[in-house]
Amino acid sequence: MLCSISPATAGGGDSPPAAPAADAKPVPDTDPGGHRALIWAHAFTPTGQSIVSVSSDRTMRIWSTETGEQRVVRGMRGEGNVGKLFALAVSPDGALAAVGGALGPTVADRGDIRLIDLTSGDQIGRLTGHTGWVRSLTMSKDGQWLASGDDKGAVKIWSMTTRREVAHIDNAIEGTSKAIWRLAFPDPDHLVATAYDGLRVFKRAPLTLERFVKSEKPETALAVSGDGTRIATAGDDGIVRIRAWPAVDELQWTIPTWRRVADLAFGAGPSATRLAVASGKEPYVVTVWDVASKTQTAAYEGHDNVVQGVAVSPDGTQIASVGGNANAIHLWSLTEAEQKKAPIKASRLLQGGGRTVWSVGFLQTPDNAKAAGTYLAWGYSDPCVGTQACPDVMGPLSHAIRLPDERLPTLGDPFPLKQAPWLDEKGTGITPIETRALLRTPTGSLRSEKQATTRDNLSRLLVERNGESTEISKRSNKNGTEYYSFSFDPSGSWIVSGGRNNMLETLTLDGKQIKKLDGHDGDVPAVAVSPDGRFIASGSIDQTVRLWNSKTGELIVSLLHLPDDDRWIMWTPQGYFGAAPAGENLIGWHIDRGPDKSADFVTAGEVRTFFHNRELVARAIVLASSEAAVSEFRAAGSLPDFSLEDLRSRSPPDLRVREPRSPFDPNAPVRTKNGRVNVVLDLLDNTADIERFEVWVNGNQVVDIPTADATDAARRRATLEVPLFAGYNNVIIIPITKTRPQRDWRVPVILDASTGPLDFREKAYIVAIGVNGYKPPTRALQFARDDATEFALAMEGLLRNNHKSVHPIVLVDNPRLDKLDVRRFDVREPTHDNIVKALGAFSQAGPNDTIVLFLAGHGTNRTAHAPGFVFLPLDANKDANGYTEASTVPWSTFQSALDAGNGRKIVFLDACRSSHVFDYGVTNYMVSRNLAVYSSTGPQQDARESPPHGYFTEAVLLGLSGKANRRNPAVLQFEELGRFVADQVIERTGNQQTPRHFMPPAMPEFAVVRYCTPALPCATSQ
Repeated sequence: MLCSISPATAGGGDSPPAAPAADAKPVPDTDPGGHRALIWAHAFTPTGQSIVSVSSDRTMRIWSTETGEQRVVRGMRGEGNVGKLFALAVSPDGALAAVGGALGPTVADRGDIRLIDLTSGDQIGRLTGHTGWVRSLTMSKDGQWLASGDDKGAVKIWSMTTRREVAHIDNAIEGTSKAIWRLAFPDPDHLVATAYDGLRVFKRAPLTLERFVKSEKPETALAVSGDGTRIATAGDDGIVRIRAWPAVDELQWTIPTWRRVADLAFGAGPSATRLAVASGKEPYVVTVWDVASKTQTAAYEGHDNVVQGVAVSPDGTQIASVGGNANAIHLWSLTEAEQKKAPIKASRLLQGGGRTVWSVGFLQTPDNAKAAGTYLAWGYSDPCVGTQACPDVMGPLSHAIRLPDERLPTLGDPFPLKQAPWLDEKGTGITPIETRALLRTPTGSLRSEKQATTRDNLSRLLVERNGESTEISKRSNKNGTEYYSFSFDPSGSWIVSGGRNNMLETLTLDGKQIKKLDGHDGDVPAVAVSPDGRFIASGSIDQTVRLWNSKTGELIVSLLHLPDDDRWIMWTPQGYFGAAPAGENLIGWHIDRGPDKSADFVTAGEVRTFFHNRELVARAIVLASSEAAVSEFRAAGSLPDFSLEDLRSRSPPDLRVREPRSPFDPNAPVRTKNGRVNVVLDLLDNTADIERFEVWVNGNQVVDIPTADATDAARRRATLEVPLFAGYNNVIIIPITKTRPQRDWRVPVILDASTGPLDFREKAYIVAIGVNGYKPPTRALQFARDDATEFALAMEGLLRNNHKSVHPIVLVDNPRLDKLDVRRFDVREPTHDNIVKALGAFSQAGPNDTIVLFLAGHGTNRTAHAPGFVFLPLDANKDANGYTEASTVPWSTFQSALDAGNGRKIVFLDACRSSHVFDYGVTNYMVSRNLAVYSSTGPQQDARESPPHGYFTEAVLLGLSGKANRRNPAVLQFEELGRFVADQVIERTGNQQTPRHFMPPAMPEFAVVRYCTPALPCATSQ
């Protein structure tokens, strides 16, 4: 299936509903780290350091070509196509960008152009007057003039000095298809435009049509050479036409590509005679031609679907092409492509981790089987590449998540089907019963076909009975245009169908709409109904899977899953969510601030204190109603006094980093030779109730400054003195309030020095806990004591290599005093009280210190008094209601102890179901800053033992001994150890135990331990 929208059908043909008012409610939106819909336009900034892109996902993104980091600018959102961005122009000085699309506060005024400051991301102006969607924008080389064209045939010229319209033509295009697809200034006095019927040349002042060159096929691509001597056009017939300027009636050369051309771009500098051609049909390739020698010089074949656009860097050495299934920007070397004369790879992919969900279904395992239950499943493979729609062809399912039920009412994690819990170590086991879209029942069979009486891509739905076809429903531009997916329910008594532009509905057998299911933000190519008819599952190009109540039409939960790194988040319409580590920033809520301001966006991570509630999400699925689940939790008094509507009045504090700051690129790090840097913040909105500032550097909490000590109230500024590491520093500033969501501010700094104040590690605090001798009915363990003992011995010795002092506490039953020298180790029994007291040592840790926590023993996530992971000490007691609260140590206790200390914090968890802490501890509060975690299992897995240790601890000890550090013999990096441990345990347990490790995004890769040899002496550094 094609994942692009051709110019002929983009956005449908009807007027959109009115845009939301400035006081509209927060609207949920996803952010998988890149564009999740078609990129309509992109451009390099004049320095070549950034690429700006706009998309149907309603965002403008500013990407660093060097690092791939990005900033996101949001405008407006509304129903249907309102807010989608189609056009972009960057000013010659790189100071601002003009963006256009389906914008405007009213239906009659829906083509606003917004001016964005590329340094701050703020909206600094708005140009009004277009009544159609703005499809094209271009600026003159001197930056004085902006030209715009819309889908109603209007062309306007704007002065960038006064920011006012100076000329317009309302009906520049005749006929039914009037869109102005591309505009360009070949010289200061002329404007050229492409449309469906050919090329037009306008005189700028006064704005008049001078020439028209008709074409038989739509011409939608246009490029002007840097010296203004050539114009290239192309379109649906696949022929690139190169003309001299101003003699556009005469062709210099034609390039037959034999496939639709989506975009063109001339080179610059050494590649000024090159022309890049983007293919809009298979094979999806970018070809480069020398228009002087009339030869092809290079090709790039890295895209897997339509190449929507192409741009050449200002120095002429790089090309950025956009498109494919991932809506990615591929940055590649033109120089390398021409030299190699062979396929090359992109030097950088600017993209998110989400993918179009092409297939959905349900899997059922028997009640008496391992991992019994019903699973929601989905897949990312396009079942019919190159075809607009194929509802009768279903792609493979690749991932699944168990749906909570009354028997097991907890929410697990998504998993690849090749690692399904019903499979054994050989990859064999039961075969679940699979339920997909049901196209045939005794009541008939479903199919769709194009309507014969329309020019547009409109289709109709038919039911075939006894060899006869009966039309029961048909699409229009107002209800999805095409049938992308459909299914009977298991009883054959109703139908669910998905279409374009968010369309999802249930129908009676005679085609009458039962319910319209609102929630998706893109085409819906996949639907399925659960075997009991209770749920509808849908998949969309918006990259989400959604679960609906089939009877009421209520949206129960939505799921965004990133298949490459297994980050995911599931949320209810009311905002409550459960997520994987770092998954909580994949969604947020868009808050319109009116037509003259950029929108705000509050991520789920910023409101985790109020909305992280995995139990509520699970309960919503059990009840088949998120509304009922919220009512149930609210009645029990277990929800905080905060709702999504409160985000408008209780938004996070708004700051701006004044110093240090790169004058050219806010994403670029600032360099300094001083070991400390003063971060100066402008205090903008919602800052009056800031109580203090937390400061983190590379994942180390280093400063906690009360507002009174940092703030110049008269100037509305705060100044924070921040110590640094040598080299790169990711400085994070967090303003802390009691009532507002928490937002952080990033300041990248490079210290050009051999060492910095934070490089010297002072003290290391180790707490290692291992419990063997549990009392019945809790099963005793064999190796937890030895696991904790050997870990403490190994870690204590290694941390002495780069810390001035090490303070280990070992809590084990029947301690091995033959190994533990009580002069160096504080040895205690692992009772509840002793564990709590030992954890208190962490509060002594300063910014240059290291905290290490190790747990080996039983853990559970099934207690009445505490959600999530609970560790069982030696004196854990169990009664008829389960383990008693006073005798267990919930993860919140560990979290509070870790929170009390500063510095670097590393946690090793070798306990059954230990991975559950990711959802109730790390993700709930500290996820984005300080905890680096190694966990022995995934949720609902047991941590396995084999002499002389548990599998996890044995792998950790082996890695610490030097087997895991393959890049540098002197250091063992966090990621190295994590991958080594996971590979070892998965191999030894036949995939039955899958360790996980997680380092917060704010924390760069770091050395867990350092090794000392005569050839590699240690220094007291990081």
